[in-house]
Amino acid sequence: MGWNDRMDEDDGKIGFLKDLLDYGMLDAKADGIARQVIDSKRTLSEKQEYIFDKRVIDRFTTPECERCHDDIPRSEMLKAHKNGGYCGRCVHDLCGELDDIGQSWEDVYGDDMGVFLRDLWELHQITESEEKKKAPKRRGFFN
Repeated sequence: MGWNDRMDEDDGKIGFLKDLLDYGMLDAKADGIARQVIDSKRTLSEKQEYIFDKRVIDRFTTPECERCHDDIPRSEMLKAHKNGGYCGRCVHDLCGELDDIGQSWEDVYGDDMGVFLRDLWELHQITESEEKKKAPKRRGFFN
């Protein structure tokens, strides 16, 4: 089922579109088309579908987390778009790791959450790599 189809159940598509409209994130054409999709009074023309796909779907959806590669539900996609592509669980985990070293993301990055999370993920990977280097090497099956 595509974005343009009528929906018996709202699986988050409408809420996602309403969030984009509420935050004023769409240009005038995409805004009008998104409102039409929400109202679902009629199907979109080929040109409207193209504009909707390029200016809304391709630009604002984040289907999978940059860190864990899990699917991101539509209810979290706008947040994931704003934070650089991370699901809520990974944001929580990464913030916890930063807290462990005595810093907060606000102190380091201000309002730029996306840059903060990318840097924190790189720090996590470096730390994990260093821990693996420090771990004793196994020599045989039982040691």
